[in-house]
Amino acid sequence: MTALTHATKFAPYCRRSILLSSMPADEDMLLLEARFYGVGVALGRNGGDGFDWILEPAPFVPERFTGASWRFAESFLEAWQSVQETTG
Repeated sequence: MTALTHATKFAPYCRRSILLSSMPADEDMLLLEARFYGVGVALGRNGGDGFDWILEPAPFVPERFTGASWRFAESFLEAWQSVQETTG
């Protein structure tokens, strides 16, 4: 599975983007697909000092809130808090 495929799974829940360490050989095809699906593409800087947007992600506009979207938000918050406790 590609990063783009993984990112599109989250379309009903949030803005999506992928972070690459280098552009693939099929860069044009990646950007075409990413634009079609609304997935942003960022390229990491050498040395791990941030990233640059190659393609901005489409804005997330929820059509409606569902039990699944609430569960996703809760899971994300739990994971974020866990990382904060570990690194904090």
